[in-house]
Amino acid sequence: MAVVQTIGPLHPWDEIFSDESRRVVQTGEDLFSPGEIADRVYLVEEGALVETRADKEGASHAVGLLGPGSIVGIRMTSAGGALHEVRATALTPSTVRSLERDIFLHEALKHPELSSALLRDFAHRTEITRRLTDACHQATTGRHVLDLLEAVESTFGHHNDDTIGVPPALLERMSGCPWVMVRRALGELRDQGLVIVDATGVHLAHHA
Repeated sequence: MAVVQTIGPLHPWDEIFSDESRRVVQTGEDLFSPGEIADRVYLVEEGALVETRADKEGASHAVGLLGPGSIVGIRMTSAGGALHEVRATALTPSTVRSLERDIFLHEALKHPELSSALLRDFAHRTEITRRLTDACHQATTGRHVLDLLEAVESTFGHHNDDTIGVPPALLERMSGCPWVMVRRALGELRDQGLVIVDATGVHLAHHA
């Protein structure tokens, strides 16, 4: 299983997120879901998470990929209420620390280095969201799935063919496609040698 690097001790957020707030989110477990109160902000210390959002028809799509150093839980409902509008789910066992939202915003605005780090995080996330949105516009389910896997790999990297495996159930949620279509696409992609499906999930295939 791929291991996503842990943030270093000099990361700008380290001082405001306490060690006592640390928790582990297991693969497939939600850190939070739509409609829950968004009164805390999370720092990803280790691992990988995906954010998904349901559209007007109820289909879910990936809108964010979050790794070590990412801030999670900033998004709220468009109506301005302090409720989560996306679902954050662990792609791998992930360690996070948390802080009350009001305290986080106060500290981020008070310290220029934290404000700059938050802006960089937003810019990075915007680019990932753009790539995930482009994947949704692919003409076939197979191409959609490949683009999602490529986005995961480009975000979290791979080493010696060791990549994050996306659980099939999460891939269905990330793509917004019915499971029967995802399953058929995975079978075709596997037959073409483009993906590998194993106990840890679905990976892009890399050939020497």
